[in-house]
Amino acid sequence: MRRRMRQPRSSSAADHGRPPGRGLRRVLAVGAAQSVVAAVALLLAPLPVFTRLPGTEPLGAESDARSYAGEPLPAAIPIPPPDRSRAVFGYLGPEERFDAYVFIMPVTAEEGITVSVPLESGGEAMPALAILDARGERIAWSAEAGAAPDDHVYDAISLEKLRPTGPARVRFESGETYYVRVEPGPDGYRGPYVVNLAGTGRVSATEGLSATAKVPRIWLGLYGQSPLRLDGLARLSLGAGLCFASLLHAHRMRHPRRRVAARGR
Repeated sequence: MRRRMRQPRSSSAADHGRPPGRGLRRVLAVGAAQSVVAAVALLLAPLPVFTRLPGTEPLGAESDARSYAGEPLPAAIPIPPPDRSRAVFGYLGPEERFDAYVFIMPVTAEEGITVSVPLESGGEAMPALAILDARGERIAWSAEAGAAPDDHVYDAISLEKLRPTGPARVRFESGETYYVRVEPGPDGYRGPYVVNLAGTGRVSATEGLSATAKVPRIWLGLYGQSPLRLDGLARLSLGAGLCFASLLHAHRMRHPRRRVAARGR
């Protein structure tokens, strides 16, 4: 009777109490996590929220109420002061005489304020920008008829090319009230605009992260008299799809289907 020779068992991960393929799953999990980070970075990378804080005109707001004694612009919309760089997105509707904003300057400083419009709206028409003091007297005015078609800047918040007016440099005094008034101007402009307040203060990481919540409203046109923007809806849908696909990919990499291999005896 022949004795069967036993072959020596090869050392494997199972002999050491480790499930087979653990190292591979770890590598795949790291790759999946990196894909999620890449997808989020793809969505947030264009947003310069750490250097420029976005804001919006309230949806359906009408700030062009007529003045009365002691109140030059009684329906003006409060906004943060230009002690930091800010961008206020608004919309001049067909029946609006102007949009008005108000702030109290916390420090004495000379800052620049401009108004910009998307290249695709209004042809070469431009709105006018007026800065008023607490008495309603105009202290700065920027009402250029328009800029050259190739004179534009890329706005990394709205992801659009904008045409700006010439900057209005204003010296703001600490503790004083100021008004910003956006008007149709000589060209009778109607449509979206961006008021840019070029402050010199540093934006904290907390302020920047909290400001990202306003970006979807800007993309969708959910401010002022603006209609719903379908391009913004498509952009958000694409971003949501990328995030969902990345999360699904990560889940599948962390929990792969177990394949049962038949063992010969």
